[in-house]
Amino acid sequence: MIRELTQTYMGETAAAVESANQQVQQLKLTVFDVDLVKALLADLTKAALVASITLLVSTFSTSLVFNVVVPFMVFIAGMLRGAAVDIWSSHRLAMAVLAIVPDFGLFNLADEINLGNAVPWTHVIQIMVYGLGRMLFIVLAAHMIFTRREI
Repeated sequence: MIRELTQTYMGETAAAVESANQQVQQLKLTVFDVDLVKALLADLTKAALVASITLLVSTFSTSLVFNVVVPFMVFIAGMLRGAAVDIWSSHRLAMAVLAIVPDFGLFNLADEINLGNAVPWTHVIQIMVYGLGRMLFIVLAAHMIFTRREI
């Protein structure tokens, strides 16, 4: 009798485990989306760009607070850059200042993906080239400042 109960229990447990595995596989198929990889690449490029700005600031600053606050403020300004360009498009001086600030709003692909809009790989590559180009320029500027600095 105990054997029969054990075999019945084991059979139900195996069926439950198999059912759970099938549900997990189905969930993995529906959750994985290639567009999320695109958003991840854009976010990693954005993080690398912020890190390069922090590196640049740290080459000429000695204050820890300044090293943290300035890149944060540049990041906030970069997130608002799109709206600022729309507002100040007729002012040449404002547009010159805005040309220096990277447009961090370009890297927000997750919003487009959540809305269900298709994001082509060419757009992701353009964003990554923009971010890596800016990052290269900033790191070269940091290198030039650091090599002239006396330690």
